Amino acid sequence: MPPPPTPQPPSPSPTPKAEKKGIRATKAVQILRKFPFFQNLEEEEIEQLWDTLDRKEVPGGTTLVRSGDYAPGFYLLVQGGVDLITTMGRPIITLREPGALFGIAAYFSGETSAISIRTAETSKLIIIDGERFNRALERNGALKEKVMPLLSRSLEGEVAAIPAKTPYHAQVLEAKKRLL
Repeated sequence: MPPPPTPQPPSPSPTPKAEKKGIRATKAVQILRKFPFFQNLEEEEIEQLWDTLDRKEVPGGTTLVRSGDYAPGFYLLVQGGVDLITTMGRPIITLREPGALFGIAAYFSGETSAISIRTAETSKLIIIDGERFNRALERNGALKEKVMPLLSRSLEGEVAAIPAKTPYHAQVLEAKKRLL
């Protein structure tokens, strides 16, 4: 007579949807808290912005925004580097610092981009979809009041680094006005 079968533990029940969202939100907060832009936001506020973001690894030499095009949003550099390029094809600035925000002027000025933005090397980016971002801010006025000045301050380094009286300089200044 064969031995009785060994009892098997019950199979785990599927994770409830709310629990999955909680795990995802906790991960979002952990990831985004590493970057200065998100450090002063409450956990709930970061969770609201998480749905406006896409994470992507992009090969070097990829054009993210072309001069003369409208930008669909803006970006946060996780790893790698990006060049902000004049219409003459010369880099104005190369950003390599994790947490650098870019594309803000092109998106928030409401005009076509005065520069092109291209990855300088394979880069990990967080892409902030402009429409989803704006909807999230419209749903939460307090969050909007916190975020817009942060975006404006992030442009200050670009204002200092780019030549005055260039189309991009004017675009950065216009975006700063709209953000305040």
